[in-house]
Amino acid sequence: MAYGGSWNASGVLPTRAVCGEADGTPTPAAYAGSHCISRWNSLDPSQGGGSQRLMVATTYRRQIAERWDPRATAFTLHSNLQLFTNDGITAPFQADGILYGSEIEQDDTRTETGATVRLSHRGAIGSIAVQSTFGLQLRDDDIEAQLHRTQARRQLDGVDANIPGPIVDDTVNETELAAWFEENVRPLKWLRFVIGAREDRIDVAVNSESQTAVNQASGVRGAAQLSPKATAMRRG
Repeated sequence: MAYGGSWNASGVLPTRAVCGEADGTPTPAAYAGSHCISRWNSLDPSQGGGSQRLMVATTYRRQIAERWDPRATAFTLHSNLQLFTNDGITAPFQADGILYGSEIEQDDTRTETGATVRLSHRGAIGSIAVQSTFGLQLRDDDIEAQLHRTQARRQLDGVDANIPGPIVDDTVNETELAAWFEENVRPLKWLRFVIGAREDRIDVAVNSESQTAVNQASGVRGAAQLSPKATAMRRG
C-alpha cells in the first residue's frame, strides 16, 4: 500500500482582519474596508505540507489437527511528513522573529517494522469448552525528527547568530516487545469467562544529531507494565 499527498493551509487568521468578523479590537489599516481577507485566505501562503507512506505486510495462517491455529503477521512501513506552520507569534527561541517571521518547518521520517505471532488451541475439560491463546509481538521504530526556523519554506539554519542551527535535530529508536496469554472458558451455553494477562516492555533511545541545535536531548529510557484482565459474560 502506498499513497502521498500535499496541501496548502490558511493557518492562524486574526479575526479583526477577516471580512465580516470582528473581535472588538481595532482593524489594522492594511485590512480595513475592501482590503479585508476571506476566512479561506492566508497571511502566509507558504503554509502547508506534504506526506508520503509506503507499507508492505504479509500474513500466515494454518490450521493443524483441527485444534491448533497458528497465525503470524509481519509488516514494514516507511513514512515521511513535512509540515510548515506560521502562528504569527514570536516564540522564545525566535529572538529575531520580527525580522524573519514565525514560520516553522517540522520534518518526521520514520521506518517501522514489526511482527506478531499467536497460537490458539481449542480443547475441553470434561464438557467445558476451553480455548487457550498465546502470543508475542515485536515492533521497532527508527525516527528522524527535525524542527527548523523557516521563511517562505526556506530553512534559516545558521542565517545569523540568533539562529545557529535547527531547533531540534534528533534520531529516535523505539522498541516495543509484548507477550500475552488468554483463556476463554465456556462452562454453559449462556456463560463465558475470559482471563489473561499481557506484559509490555518499551525502550526508547534519543540522540541529538546537531551540535548547533537549539534544543539538544540525548538519553535512554525503558519501562515495563503488566496488565491482567478477567471478564465474565452472560448471554440472555
